[in-house]
Amino acid sequence: MTLESVQQQGEIDDPFASLSPYEFVLLTTFRKSGVGVPTAMWFAHEQGRLYMVTGRITGKIKRIRNNGRVSIAPCDLMGNVLGPPIEAYAHEQPVAQHAHADAILAQKYREEYEMDSSGEGGEEYEETYIEIVSTEYSPGVAAKEVSYE
Repeated sequence: MTLESVQQQGEIDDPFASLSPYEFVLLTTFRKSGVGVPTAMWFAHEQGRLYMVTGRITGKIKRIRNNGRVSIAPCDLMGNVLGPPIEAYAHEQPVAQHAHADAILAQKYREEYEMDSSGEGGEEYEETYIEIVSTEYSPGVAAKEVSYE
């Protein structure tokens, strides 16, 4: 088996691989009532995981802390869906993992990311990072069970 065939197999097994060419995904988080709340988000993809940045007291992070079930679909800046949704689990990364997620996002979005990350604002704009794993890629893994390697 060649390295190329292993890499291709990894792409087939990774349900997020098809999202890589897109600039945005529609992240749908769920309220306690079960109602979905969609948000167009920047994201970066690495080895079967997606990474996003948000304010640490935003509604989406509060919903993720309560219920890690999310849906992800490629979209444009306005949130118009461009492909099928993927069911997934999301969790807030511990502070020790923030630098890794930040580096992956900075690599994808470059100067645009640096400009956006330098924004000022109160507590809401203190950043935190979201890591997302697919239910296909990690079947049976609940959001609270995701490990940090």
